[in-house]
Amino acid sequence: MHQEICQKIKYNFKNPLLLEEALTHSSMSQINKSIKNYERLEFLGDSVLSLVITEILIKEFPSETEGDLARRRAVLISGLSLCDIANKLNLSQYIRVSAGEENIGGRESPQILEDVLESLIGAIYMDGGLKPCVEFITEHWYSIIKNEKTPPIDAKTYLQEWTQEKELGLPKYKVIERTGPAHSPVFLVEVLVKTMPIFKASAASKRTAEKQAAQAMIDYIKENNAKD
Repeated sequence: MHQEICQKIKYNFKNPLLLEEALTHSSMSQINKSIKNYERLEFLGDSVLSLVITEILIKEFPSETEGDLARRRAVLISGLSLCDIANKLNLSQYIRVSAGEENIGGRESPQILEDVLESLIGAIYMDGGLKPCVEFITEHWYSIIKNEKTPPIDAKTYLQEWTQEKELGLPKYKVIERTGPAHSPVFLVEVLVKTMPIFKASAASKRTAEKQAAQAMIDYIKENNAKD
């Protein structure tokens, strides 16, 4: 298995235990506390990904403002982008999860796929330093970067700019329910804006749920504007 995934990511680990840790879900640690899971490496990989993406953007778009670069980065490190790349690498088949997590579909969970991809980057950094991380990230993110001709605006930013333009204040996001086990939660979030209906969305992370709720409100705004 290790050889197969190393071929996919085009990096051979000097310390295979790092790769094993990067692919191990926390449900395995709950069975045996001596088993290391990916959470610490995911924490590191998140920072490495943000650093490398930022450097690539600064070089690719020398005339863009900090705000424009931040919008591009937000999309590139978003759960949607991470999950898409993780699926292209077919990471789900390599993740070590408990039988219980397997039974509830944890292996295919978007949140787990996002975390594993970041933990994999963290493991590469720990094993080989920054250079192989830059090579890995460039290969899998560069086409997305080049396809965005103008800085994208994510749903939360778009909604905030709209509410400020209409003098409605800032959107307020609130977690109204959290379900599922501690290692695989589902958050139900609502977004509140003066004079607007309340919109809700659920996802494996608060950030994703907030974006989905914001997008639902944006769709409503656009639909009603089209009718006017």
